[in-house]
Amino acid sequence: MMSTLFNKVYFVSLMASALCLFACGEESDEETPSGPQEQTIMFHAISGDTHVSCGAPFALSEDADPNMYLQDLRLFVYDVELKNTAGDWVSFEMEADGEWSDGRVTLLDYEDGSQNCDESGNLLMNHQLKGMIPAGDYESIRFRVGVPFELNHQDVTAAQAPLNTSSMFWVWQRGYKFARVELLQENGDSLTPWLFHLGSTGCESEAAVIAPESPCAKMNAPWITIDSFDLSSQHLALDLRGLLSGIDLSSNTEETPVGCMSMPLESLECEPLYQNLGLDFSTGESSACEGGSCSVFRAINNDHSGDDHSGDDHSGDDHSGDDHSGDDHSGDDHSGDDHSGDDHSGDDHSGH
Repeated sequence: MMSTLFNKVYFVSLMASALCLFACGEESDEETPSGPQEQTIMFHAISGDTHVSCGAPFALSEDADPNMYLQDLRLFVYDVELKNTAGDWVSFEMEADGEWSDGRVTLLDYEDGSQNCDESGNLLMNHQLKGMIPAGDYESIRFRVGVPFELNHQDVTAAQAPLNTSSMFWVWQRGYKFARVELLQENGDSLTPWLFHLGSTGCESEAAVIAPESPCAKMNAPWITIDSFDLSSQHLALDLRGLLSGIDLSSNTEETPVGCMSMPLESLECEPLYQNLGLDFSTGESSACEGGSCSVFRAINNDHSGDDHSGDDHSGDDHSGDDHSGDDHSGDDHSGDDHSGDDHSGDDHSGH
């Protein structure tokens, strides 16, 4: 009798242990992974709530006629970080894909070489950052627009993609165009160009085709911080209305190219653009956007209408061997950078 009772107790205990192991194992499987996770951060080009592309006109304010056209829109992004709910900034490790990112810098490209973008553009586009970040909850994002100094002054013909894009390069002394924004404004039967090329200035070396050994006087690489950003449900947007807020496109310093080439004598055109990006035009330092107070970049819900037109589906990733082929005949000379070194862009084939 005692033996039978013991066996029953032993059997029940054994079954309970097995059930516990099963339940505990099942619960463990449902735990959120703590290691690095693949993530994609989408960037859209908009004007207000309108998606911007090469073919369709858009307006720069709610009460204005849609008389603006995109001619070129590209920018480099690096040092991407997200802030977790504990208040710590965590690095977003970019994926080096051999085309749009070298693992340190990513090129965002919104022109597809069609219609008004045919002079300096090509078919391939990229609207996203791909990379790894530890699993967790994140509430803010920050990044820099530009290229770090140690990569900014090199032989563009020998550089890894995307820094082999010659139409985003001035000369070795000045380095890369951190952002290239080129628009056309409809005036009657004609289209008037307006240009904004952001890059470092005050770079000293013995010649334009020699890289400086020390950082430029004005880095001009703004820090952009978006205080409220949900990685799981939101995308980012570059808003041309925010960039051009308070800008008189018809105002221009005499004997300078139309728009802003980031040169010191162009304070009339450049200073308000720099302010909108949180840059001090006189020093090249970034401050305002570190507090999330700038309106050029903002978070949008990922059901934004621009998603369907991001261009990534037909971006031709399988044609990555093109090496941005359109860039070699990008026509930098048309950009009006005659005083800024653009007309020397061919120097990247000089073998220096």
